[in-house]
Amino acid sequence: MLIPFTQYLRPNGRTRDVKWECTTHEQEIKAQALLDLHAVFECEQLQTGDVSLTCEIKDNEGEMQTLAHEIVPNNQEVVEAVVRLVERAHKTLLENSISIE
Repeated sequence: MLIPFTQYLRPNGRTRDVKWECTTHEQEIKAQALLDLHAVFECEQLQTGDVSLTCEIKDNEGEMQTLAHEIVPNNQEVVEAVVRLVERAHKTLLENSISIE
């Protein structure tokens, strides 16, 4: 399964769609659960060269709530960070019972 990310590009923030492949079946299940609830995944390279990854979801008031956020060097750590991002976002959603439509 591929996780859709919106990538924000420097210098003006234009966007493009990118996809990250899940590394395990368990990750696929958690990512799909988040996507089924309309969670969005975003990434961007910061001016420091690091990569910022986020998973957010809109609550009943229409406000975006961050479920998980990772900042890592732009290397192999990005792959590991996507795994952590999905894990943390899924856990946050379950623990906080965020009210969503």
